[in-house]
Amino acid sequence: SGTLDKIYDVNKNSKPHRIQYDDGDSEWTNLCQRTWVLKSKDQLKADTRVEVWWPVEKKSYAGTLTEIDASKILPHNVEYDDGGSEWTDLYHRRFEIIEIPKESSSMISRVQPSSDDGLIANTRVI
Repeated sequence: SGTLDKIYDVNKNSKPHRIQYDDGDSEWTNLCQRTWVLKSKDQLKADTRVEVWWPVEKKSYAGTLTEIDASKILPHNVEYDDGGSEWTDLYHRRFEIIEIPKESSSMISRVQPSSDDGLIANTRVI
């Protein structure tokens, strides 16, 4: 396992992601073309500002992750800036963290969508 520590423009680089492995090795790769697992799903916290991709509209919408209930099939409640809200599973959606609560500042993550690079530096992967 390792940490995604650098990302370059996926449109300009065939291997835009650098993984720093726990054993000291590193590798440039394209995580969009590999199977990988987010090592820790507890990186999302309530009060995190997110942009969630809506594929039909082909647009991201900003909102706040207001509640997480791991007992639900759709565990994340997002209240959008336009007034809408939904329960969803962000681990199966393309989203980006745009602001994190102060007490969670070391826990930055972005989850990989199936066809685009949805990653941010410091994401732990295996």
